[in-house]
Amino acid sequence: MNKVIHAHELMDFIDENPGIQTYDELKTQFVNLIGNVQFTNCTKNVYSFEEIVKFLSERNKITYTEKGIEVIKEHKCDHD
Repeated sequence: MNKVIHAHELMDFIDENPGIQTYDELKTQFVNLIGNVQFTNCTKNVYSFEEIVKFLSERNKITYTEKGIEVIKEHKCDHD
């Protein structure tokens, strides 16, 4: 069974590693550091890497810009 971590950890990773340009770069760098994991959100649903990135993007919590993938801080939850 895969380890399950909170989506906030992926958002924190994005904040701490600016300049990641694509989904593939994000996945490669994150998996190289953390390993293959699943994610949970604030309502305890469980997602794959692909699903959590889609979830965060659809809810305007992350966006793709000319600078790379960024967290939209005003849409980030303020709890851990």
